[in-house]
Amino acid sequence: MATTKYFSGQLSPFGGDSGTGGFQGVVPAPLPGDATLRNEYLHASGVWKSLSNADCLYINGLGDSITASSVMSTVYPSTIKQWTQSEVVPARSLRQNGGYFFYTASGGTTASSGSGPTRTNIASTDGTVTWINQQVTTQTQNHSYLYYTEILSNGRLIWDTSTGYNGAPGGAVKAIVVNGGSNYSAPTLVNTDGIEATFTLSNGVITAINILSPGNVNNVGVFPTISDPTGSGAVISWVFYPSGTFGVSGSTTAGMVARLPDVIASKNDIIVVYGGTNDLTQDVPAATIFANLRTCYERLIDAGKKVIAVPISPRSGLTTARQRTMNRVNTLIVDYCARKSYINPLGYRDIALADPRVYLTDGTSDNVPIGGASNVVGAMTYDGLHLSARGAFYQAMTIIAAAERWIARPQTAGMRAATQFDAYAASDNPTGNLLEAYPWTANTAVAVGDLARNDSPARVYYCTSPGTTASSGGPTGTGSSITDGTVTWAFAHLAGMSVFNSGTGSAPSAAAGVTITGNLAGGYFMQRNSGTAAGTLTAAIESPWSNGQVGARQSLAFSLGSGTSTDLWLLQFGSYVYQRYGLLPADLANTLVEFEVELEVSNLANCNGIYLQLYSDYASSPPNDFIVAQAGALGGGSGLNATLPNSSGEMLSYPNNGLMTIRTKPVRLPLDLSTLSTWLFFSFNASGGANSATGTFKINRFAFRKVLL
Repeated sequence: MATTKYFSGQLSPFGGDSGTGGFQGVVPAPLPGDATLRNEYLHASGVWKSLSNADCLYINGLGDSITASSVMSTVYPSTIKQWTQSEVVPARSLRQNGGYFFYTASGGTTASSGSGPTRTNIASTDGTVTWINQQVTTQTQNHSYLYYTEILSNGRLIWDTSTGYNGAPGGAVKAIVVNGGSNYSAPTLVNTDGIEATFTLSNGVITAINILSPGNVNNVGVFPTISDPTGSGAVISWVFYPSGTFGVSGSTTAGMVARLPDVIASKNDIIVVYGGTNDLTQDVPAATIFANLRTCYERLIDAGKKVIAVPISPRSGLTTARQRTMNRVNTLIVDYCARKSYINPLGYRDIALADPRVYLTDGTSDNVPIGGASNVVGAMTYDGLHLSARGAFYQAMTIIAAAERWIARPQTAGMRAATQFDAYAASDNPTGNLLEAYPWTANTAVAVGDLARNDSPARVYYCTSPGTTASSGGPTGTGSSITDGTVTWAFAHLAGMSVFNSGTGSAPSAAAGVTITGNLAGGYFMQRNSGTAAGTLTAAIESPWSNGQVGARQSLAFSLGSGTSTDLWLLQFGSYVYQRYGLLPADLANTLVEFEVELEVSNLANCNGIYLQLYSDYASSPPNDFIVAQAGALGGGSGLNATLPNSSGEMLSYPNNGLMTIRTKPVRLPLDLSTLSTWLFFSFNASGGANSATGTFKINRFAFRKVLL
């Protein structure tokens, strides 16, 4: 067993032992003969683990709003109160009723009779309270660096939002007691925005704040305060707006330190530590900022995590003094990762530097991001601080490069087998692709919801009445009540659609001014949702792929220009009642699902969005339609200004031959789901001249899966 060494005392960020106490750590000795650090001792499991090419690592971020932005997480806490009659409800309070969630725009008293708000009747019918439906959506946007880190790492780095902070969107997740103060007797919260909580006291000291209802926070910059007739001195670190990360809007590095126990307890392997910009605006000294960051680095490493350190990003509007503080902190971060003895005297090794400043900074100005705060096309931020889609892309590229000391080099031909045999079966393959089915078999017991592939051309069928299949034949045709032995089947859709081998279908729908040639795969539908650009769209089925790989995939080549605003195009797998996917009524409100696509991207110019949606039509209205899950949404400023980097003429091109896997985050199926659509969107800023917006997309595979917990 490798030896360890223990130490105590607070290390000064500028060298030496200040002796202030409070820091204890365990430093694992490196594995003998392991120059590449591919074998690591993981404290969490207590075993040696070899990180091979087949491994993937979980990654998440600890920081401020730059880390927390562009995500909506919807794992609701079980403590949210049920609606009750004759209750005095504060403004922006959250309640659940009938499987749905509602919050109040203003306070009031609920009705003394009736059953409370419903999704189809939420306005002014409940005493003096008007409820607003709290929509349940999971969404990741393409101005999140974690989004790009996942989709561009080709399966090697996974951002699982369940490993970060989760809760009701817009609400409080938790309150971390940093200092419990003294002499508290009856503490209450002020400026709560509907947050309801109780306090735990020990001899006048606050030891915990227990959130009973997260509320619906109107202004994340206004934190709740504590009012008490006798007590004082409590310091609380609030976690708002759950994002599936450990980032908190408005957080300082001191808040990051307070959240370390939660990060350490998570199953993440790699933590991106990225903070300090809010300390600058509060004039926190450089020594204090870096001391907090180093506490994060070393406590995470001691717990067996790998750390990627990111310098403070360029920011518009800083004074000269604050720019000097930023520069000093960033120098210390770089030197620490370089294991310079004056700042990293114990030689912590499980840390890597991801420094995107060369891509983000306007080299003609002092610490200012490219594009400043003006949100111009090509800007690296959308407001002078928060990353645009373009900035997030470059940030992710540096993070992936930093992580390659722990992960293998990427494959370039896809991460999953592109075959329709990747299929859903309730018992044999419960996480299989719900868009495909295994071949029909004779004399087999079949349950409602089971899928089967049969007929010519191959089709997918779902069972509507259980029984035993016939001794030969199987379901054929496109009917909704097909007899097979004692089983009744209904036609779902063509088989092989997820891998584009179900035959050639029709051309995309006509769009004014656009010449469309070629064909879509059978069963697909494509149209332009908005825009007026002229140009061309060439659709083709590659079989084999252009790189020689055996299989079929859909190719879409756009060349657009001279339009107005954004040109938005949609490729749809289908819009079907949920039973066609093998889902059952029992799955509604209980089952988590995710949707993913693998595609290759090239020839990009003025493409400002590639995103994936699960879109539902509820059984009742309003609202009739609703996005259930989305990944890669337009974001980070206006759509036109979120332009992605081109695949040529840029400092960085798309990695992995342009291969990316986009995956929605797991989302619970709505209670009154009727139909479900799977959509892939392409968006362009086509307002320039001819051929000003281009992009070639080769789509390898779609998959829709259940997520097992």
